[in-house]
Amino acid sequence: MEVPVEPEWEAPTADEMRARRLNRLAAQTNSAPQNPTPRVQPPPESPKKPTISDAPLKRGLSSPLKNPPASHRLRTLSGPQSVNRVRTANEILSSLFNAHVEFLQSLNENDWMKQPICDCEEELLAETITAILMRELYYLSQNDSTDAAAALSNNAIYSPPTSKFANGLLYLVKCHQRCSTLIAEGSPAEQKCGHATRQLIVSHFVLVFSGFLGVDSKVSFGELFGRLMLSQSLSEGLLPAVLEELNEHGKELFDEILTDALNVIRIASEVTSSASEYAASPSTCLANLVQFVLPGTKIRPVVSLLVQREDWLVTETESNLVACEMACKSYLGSFLSFGVSDDPDILASFTNLEDINHKVRSHIAKNLLLRLEIPRQNFFIIIEGILKNGDPAVQSREKMVSWLAEMAQVNLKRAGLMANEGQLAPLSMVLNIMHVLQQMSSKIATSKIDEKYIFRKTCRTKPLNDTTIASNNTDLEKFSSSLPESESKFPTECFWLTVLYHHICLSSWGRQKMVEVKFMVGGDGYFELPLPDQQPPEWSNFFECFIEDFIEFSIFISRQSLTAMVVIFKEHPEFVEFITISATSPSYYRNPYLVAKFIELIFNLHPSHNTANDPICFNGIVQHEFSKKRLAPVLMKFYSDVEQTGASSEFYDKFSIRHHIQVILMTMWKDPYYQEQIVSIAESSPEFVRLVNMLINDTTFLLDEAICSLRKIHEIQEEMKSAAWASMDEEQKSEKERTLMSEERQVTSYLTLATKTLQTFGELTKVIQKPFLKPELADRLVAMLNINLKQLSGAKARELKVENKQKYNWKPEQMLFLLAELYLNLQSASFIDFVAKEERSYSPELFTEAVQTMTKNASPNGKSLPKVALRHSELQEDEEDFEDAPDEYLDPIMGTLMDDPVLLPLSGMVMDRGNIMRHLLNTESDPFNRQPMTAADLQDQPELKAKIEEYRASKKK
Repeated sequence: MEVPVEPEWEAPTADEMRARRLNRLAAQTNSAPQNPTPRVQPPPESPKKPTISDAPLKRGLSSPLKNPPASHRLRTLSGPQSVNRVRTANEILSSLFNAHVEFLQSLNENDWMKQPICDCEEELLAETITAILMRELYYLSQNDSTDAAAALSNNAIYSPPTSKFANGLLYLVKCHQRCSTLIAEGSPAEQKCGHATRQLIVSHFVLVFSGFLGVDSKVSFGELFGRLMLSQSLSEGLLPAVLEELNEHGKELFDEILTDALNVIRIASEVTSSASEYAASPSTCLANLVQFVLPGTKIRPVVSLLVQREDWLVTETESNLVACEMACKSYLGSFLSFGVSDDPDILASFTNLEDINHKVRSHIAKNLLLRLEIPRQNFFIIIEGILKNGDPAVQSREKMVSWLAEMAQVNLKRAGLMANEGQLAPLSMVLNIMHVLQQMSSKIATSKIDEKYIFRKTCRTKPLNDTTIASNNTDLEKFSSSLPESESKFPTECFWLTVLYHHICLSSWGRQKMVEVKFMVGGDGYFELPLPDQQPPEWSNFFECFIEDFIEFSIFISRQSLTAMVVIFKEHPEFVEFITISATSPSYYRNPYLVAKFIELIFNLHPSHNTANDPICFNGIVQHEFSKKRLAPVLMKFYSDVEQTGASSEFYDKFSIRHHIQVILMTMWKDPYYQEQIVSIAESSPEFVRLVNMLINDTTFLLDEAICSLRKIHEIQEEMKSAAWASMDEEQKSEKERTLMSEERQVTSYLTLATKTLQTFGELTKVIQKPFLKPELADRLVAMLNINLKQLSGAKARELKVENKQKYNWKPEQMLFLLAELYLNLQSASFIDFVAKEERSYSPELFTEAVQTMTKNASPNGKSLPKVALRHSELQEDEEDFEDAPDEYLDPIMGTLMDDPVLLPLSGMVMDRGNIMRHLLNTESDPFNRQPMTAADLQDQPELKAKIEEYRASKKK
């Protein structure tokens, strides 16, 4: 036979108790009093009556019986003791409520108060508790203390309120906390009493909010509620219980109390500095409110109220500072603007960071990040709670996504180079939003993302710069129009919002970037190679700025933390593939600047450049299967193609980009596989000739600029040491000093790049000579060598002596050695002929002076240079006079006798092959009409060539 289960008793509400008391009084008035049957009290189980302290009892034995065993443990000052009795109702109520002594004494006259708590009638106990609470609340409400509203402008807002009803509410909070202690450490009967008492406390909390004891004209109940949360006065579990009771009391009262409470919390977030110890309190309070869910539903009533506020998203602004004003006036703006990077109170404490060592700076940075940790956790809870609200009447998810999209759109200018901070939302706000979205996106699988959403007409996450990777605006519009309308789901919009916020503020490296890579390559990071010649429309129409964001931050990480890059390389092979394929597929990018960024990343991973001198990441790219097939030829071709990057500083950018390529190529050159590949390209591909041509151009420019700067530095330093310097006025001195500083900044860069270029020449010419001796290259190469050899040896070298040359990385002995090495690597009969024929800088004394200088510096490279002087004298003896040559035998531009005449079909002009090939290496066009033309278009002129050879032979007779 089954024993019926006794239903769980619930304490009546304060309204119900009040109604019962009124009915009982009415019944006593209309009927004669009856003598109640006295209740027989059980005798005490032990004559010893221990003194019970105010300390709570430990948890009692778990038992389904209403009357628990009499033996349980009591915690005293001397430690746990065995007690053979159960506390009476009087003892329990005295410890819970701490009411007035007179009132408790009057209650003690009732015999039932002296009974064990387990033997008391539940309804009688509830009536007594209600009477105690109402009496205390009434007396406390008569004490009108200070004006709580006056404290909203400073940190006093985080102190417990002291207004007319504040003391009563704080009394209820303390009673609730004692009940929690009783539940945690009391016997089963005491725990049951504690649960019922807590329900009554919550009911009286709401009773006060309903105005049963009156209202306070100085401060509303909602403001008090907000102050109680900000001061952390509410005990554990009280907030959700009060919210649930408020909701059951009616929507009108709930909305009234919570609206005022939300206002107070917002004011607190606005007046509290990021440096304050209470900086995280407002967001913590809001997060606690947002987390409240009605039992048995997915509805979050505070969220429903929040998203319907007039200040939820303020789009109607009164000034042209739309983004700034929206952030200030919208409810969440003041919370999300919390930060340490733009708070003057915090920055004022770190004005002398330059004087602090690296370890201290690192410690400061970690502490600042810890200051952000709790607020950012709160921001995630708040935004996630709004998105999860299941109230269909308000559609809070849509409103939250719209809020994020709108805030991103008005702050898109922040992604520009010249963003006006005063017109935009605080950077900390955008960073905090991005941090929250980052956490959400990291959990999204790429299969749930609509890769075409960014192209759809309904997309809310498009960037301000609509430049695409490879298509034009017409193609983009056509592709967008061809896509069918589709309802966007949250994972898709969340991902693309994250990408957009990364574009706006570019921070917080993490898994999100890996997700972007996986999305862009399609699927799980596996590429289908080789890439098709026709680019997919999803790629060609993709926004270029997103790729630029990705590679820019990858470069940043490579500079700051090689350890992080090693982790990325190991855990995300798709990252390595994407970098490698992008660097070796420049045709997939219309903008060469983007390709150059991928090359710069590889350069940053070079062991000679990264601080750890670790080749693991660099080798991961260079030794990749796809790199071995394409990297070397692509780098050599890109070296020539990078003449124009599209940037305003493209003239100077190209030298940095080519420096990166030189470092990478020379490292690959040491690998036998790559060296064999480069030699094969040099023997068969015209791209190598273009590479050499650009090397000559760069070396000529860099050495010329470096020598000019050194000469100016030498002149100013000598002038500053002379007596005339003291007679100059201050303005003249300042002008000279500014010129000196400008030249010093430039010369170091020029010398570094020039030295590396000459080293590249030296490595290549040790193995490869034939391409360097082509007529279109040899003349210019020897002219560059001769003029710089002349500058670095003899009397002219004295003009380049500067003080503290190590400061500028100026090593004239090394530079002279590198030049001599080129002469020796290329020495052959034809090369010596080219050198000796050069008339601009060559003289018989040139190599004599160079040999003397190198001998003085103990350089071994001067031993073969005298051969050139001997050959020069031989050529002078053989030189013939061609001044009477017919015009058709002369090159129309250079005016020299042609060796190999060719016809330019577009203009009909005839030029010497060496001269026109030299021109085509720089610009593939007809020099007479600028029409596109390549070397393949040139037409041989064998008859004219025979006539010229016959004319030259006749002159030798």
